Amino acid sequence: MGDILLKQENHMAEICLNRPESLNAFNVSLATELGKILGQVAKDKKIRAVILRGKGRAFSAGGDLKMFHEMLPRADRGFQKISSLLNHAVQTIRKMPKPVIAGIHGPAYAAAFGLALSCDLILASESAKFSASYINVALTPNGSATIYLPRLVGWHRAAELFFTGRVLSAKEAYEWGIVNRVVKDSDFETALWAWAQELAKQPTAVIGKTKQLMNQSLGISLTSQLEQEKKTIAWSSTTPEFAERVTQFVKK
Repeated sequence: MGDILLKQENHMAEICLNRPESLNAFNVSLATELGKILGQVAKDKKIRAVILRGKGRAFSAGGDLKMFHEMLPRADRGFQKISSLLNHAVQTIRKMPKPVIAGIHGPAYAAAFGLALSCDLILASESAKFSASYINVALTPNGSATIYLPRLVGWHRAAELFFTGRVLSAKEAYEWGIVNRVVKDSDFETALWAWAQELAKQPTAVIGKTKQLMNQSLGISLTSQLEQEKKTIAWSSTTPEFAERVTQFVKK
């Protein structure tokens, strides 16, 4: 069983992050496999709606900090690699001519938070938690977070989330405009597939063109901004604060 589980049913595809023992934290293998599967689904004309979710207790805790700690003092190389792979995944989601729903239960932190924001729609269970938690280990944001978060919640709220690592409940994320829908934990599976089924019945080509227009309306180059995120998070991993905080995290 690989790092990604793919389920296809009735013109729908479910892509499931499959490192539950580490809360689906992103290492090179998971990020690589995610990009490959997203590309495969994007090209499959039979698929008309896509679900992205995590297995186990979380969507994803973000980057695999144990892996980065092992790379000290040259963790920047690891961040360059992981960010490149995540950037590929984000661009595939945004360019995919079909809707992508992020299904969030448990934590969606740091890079996983950014990845979720890049999806077209977000459905959360009541137990979902959202955090741009990069600052907790002295890192700058990646995974497209600086592109989408300020536009979703406004400048000052985005700054608060980036500067403090505040954790939002599913209810708060809904009220702030990050999440489309919140459902009971017991209804999560049913609601997620029902929404995908609803979208799969829509004119997919029209959705694809609409996504193009929405991407263009950003007024920035997605590729350039993702590249800047990659360079800056790599730089931040060379600071003494990162080494200190990631060591503290691993010791816990």
